[in-house]
Amino acid sequence: MTTATVPTASDVLVELHQRGIEVSIRGDRFGLRPKGQAPDWLKGVMGQLRAELTDLLSDPRRRWKEQAQALLTTVDDPDLREDLRHIFDEREAIASVDGGLDDDEAGRLAYRQLAGAVAALDQQGEQTSGTRT
Repeated sequence: MTTATVPTASDVLVELHQRGIEVSIRGDRFGLRPKGQAPDWLKGVMGQLRAELTDLLSDPRRRWKEQAQALLTTVDDPDLREDLRHIFDEREAIASVDGGLDDDEAGRLAYRQLAGAVAALDQQGEQTSGTRT
């Protein structure tokens, strides 16, 4: 997440994932695992974006696509960004159609693979930018 822009609900989900925190919606409350790992400032942003986060978390297919898109904004090279987006879409479709996974699990699997690829680029110092906290 960059400090120059107002984060979106998708940006918040990316930030949580990068911190190893899984978020779910339980009724009108957010569930965070592991509990107690999200810093107060991030919880504050979650409170400000409650409606958007609730809406996004209630639609798994949209959630993972938007979360992937938010993550891809950290990749500077537009061709590489587009290739990674296509890989995400392909993995999600394969997991759903061939693997028989529901939208949430297919999206989660595809997102984890995408996040791993972006993290590998970061480690290699390849074409990525953005402030990661």
